Amino acid sequence: MATNEPLNTRRRDLLPNEISDNKENIQLIWLDANMEQSQDCLLTQTMLIELNPAVQFYSNFNRCLDLIKSIKDEQIFLIVSGAFARRVL
Repeated sequence: MATNEPLNTRRRDLLPNEISDNKENIQLIWLDANMEQSQDCLLTQTMLIELNPAVQFYSNFNRCLDLIKSIKDEQIFLIVSGAFARRVL
């Protein structure tokens, strides 16, 4: 099914059962309340997709936490914005 929606938008705030299998042994996750505030953020998302095609982007803390809890056999590389840093720790 084709869509005109940007790839990084289609990866936003997905539930664990909505994510396709990760072919890497690392799950890359970016949690940021202001995900699409600038062109720089969008460019960074595009670069992360090139680095790890299974990268996931979250602006919803609870959905991100659900994903993290569901990961069993992968390492997690989590990028967190200042707004969520205290909640994560």
